[in-house]
Amino acid sequence: MRRECTACGRQPMRAAGPSRGRGGSIDRLAAMRRWLRFVGLTAYAGAVFVVFVVAAYAAFSVFVRSGATSVPELAGLTDGEAAAMLADQGLRVKEREG
Repeated sequence: MRRECTACGRQPMRAAGPSRGRGGSIDRLAAMRRWLRFVGLTAYAGAVFVVFVVAAYAAFSVFVRSGATSVPELAGLTDGEAAAMLADQGLRVKEREG
């Protein structure tokens, strides 16, 4: 049995805080927090993945594609002339074995 307040005659109130009854707001609030945490972490992982892909593409473009060199037309030149033309572009002749 609850005691009444001696000053006003009302019954004391319950302790402050969310209700914990069936289907109470605490259950919905906890579920919403879990859902938002999941969505937030998924969005964060997606953002990290996108940054990784963009950085990989940029690195590939800068470091690999920039080193592409076209080989000059060597048909009809002697071995010495062809080697000299390749050397002018920073290339070297590799002898084929066999």
